[in-house]
Amino acid sequence: MHITVYTKPGCHLCDDALDLLDRLAPRYALQVEQVNILEDPALYEAYATRIPVIEIEGGKGGILEAPIEEAHLRFRLELARRSPPASTSASATMHVASSSTSAASVPPVPFVPGVPGVPPLAGGAGLPGEPLIDRIASGMARRWLRWVSIGLAIFVGLPWLAPVLAALGWWGPANFIYTAYAATCHQLPERAANVLGYQVAFCWRDTSIYTGLLLFGLLYGLARDHNIGWLRWMRRPIRLWVFILFLVPMAVDGFTHMFGLRDMYGNPNMDIWYGLRLISMGSQMFSFNWWMRIITGLLAALGAVWFAYPRMNRAVEEAEALRQLYRQSAMVGRPVGTPGHQTAAQG
Repeated sequence: MHITVYTKPGCHLCDDALDLLDRLAPRYALQVEQVNILEDPALYEAYATRIPVIEIEGGKGGILEAPIEEAHLRFRLELARRSPPASTSASATMHVASSSTSAASVPPVPFVPGVPGVPPLAGGAGLPGEPLIDRIASGMARRWLRWVSIGLAIFVGLPWLAPVLAALGWWGPANFIYTAYAATCHQLPERAANVLGYQVAFCWRDTSIYTGLLLFGLLYGLARDHNIGWLRWMRRPIRLWVFILFLVPMAVDGFTHMFGLRDMYGNPNMDIWYGLRLISMGSQMFSFNWWMRIITGLLAALGAVWFAYPRMNRAVEEAEALRQLYRQSAMVGRPVGTPGHQTAAQG
């Protein structure tokens, strides 16, 4: 199996990827070729912020970019090794094509997004004999980011709808929203926004966290689907310890409030800071406490999206690749004309 690694001198992540390939080479009979992107301006422009980039068997097993994890690499190598050979598809095509048709004229098999070499299901069709509910679940999984974003938009919007309903005198639905969100927020009046004279159903910190999840999730979608240069960093998941660092500021801010370490009254340290105008008393908008809730909540949301969303997307891609591989294997060897038979030219 031929492997191409796009790298450049002085890249420690590239060295780690090459060491990993060396360990796996005997098991998969790998032939590793290194390509220095500094020698090709086009490659440098494409991969400068993504190296190391590993291309498996001309794209058949997929293309991986940093960070390269062993489990993910082994999965792609297994996928490439178990994919039906091109000669099988060409042989199936010869049953319906004239004897003068060469294998070279057979169109290439289309790619599954993110997993080249595995044909997508035509029109969203499921596997042979697959229950309808499984097809629906698979379709929803492929659009997981859309559903998560819709859910977050509803979750963020309802608390701001509650005061509007209250102002209109529709206390039934307003009280329902207030009661439901009481399970997620303390709903202290001094820590929440007001609309039309009525309190929003959750506090500024929750507003910051969940709105941040929605906004950063939408940015991740742009990075994933449109490969926008300045957002490419969001496609690489951060490690767990980095995610924890994103949570630390919010934890410090919350616990110092919980234990009264930042109370203004009776705390000489706070009196000094307030005397220097570095802290505004209370929790009103644009006070120091308000800014801390907003900023630390946004940091926590960014860390959550950056840690979880790329991994979620990778898991969905791999599950879909296995479904497609199963379907491709099931189609191979069926007699021409039987239900579900598909030649390479049709596939």
